[in-house]
Amino acid sequence: MGRGPQAEQVPNLAHALRYLRGRATLTQARLAERVRESGGSLSTVYYQQIESGLRFPSPPMRARLLAVLGSDEAGLTRLLAERPWERTAGEREQVDRIAERIAALSPDQAARLLEQADQMIRDRSPAG
Repeated sequence: MGRGPQAEQVPNLAHALRYLRGRATLTQARLAERVRESGGSLSTVYYQQIESGLRFPSPPMRARLLAVLGSDEAGLTRLLAERPWERTAGEREQVDRIAERIAALSPDQAARLLEQADQMIRDRSPAG
């Protein structure tokens, strides 16, 4: 991890991880704990530095973070292309209201709903 030769600087990775963490309704501390539970080594402070763009995780740590956040490299690639963190204030308010309703769902129900929503967004997006 860090800025060493194995760390890969992915533009907007910090935004993407912050977005995924919010979607998973995890605090930074809980995310770091889940990474440790999955066999990784990550402190909350170090993760805060990743989300702040001060540090960059190694490819294996990035894969572990994505897995804990319910994503993978393909999902990250889509997310980096879509850049949902750049939504307008009105769009964010709508998303927040929807997120509150999703929080009341079971994890399986929420995952299915998110997949359906992602597909609807992709279907509505112009080809490019």
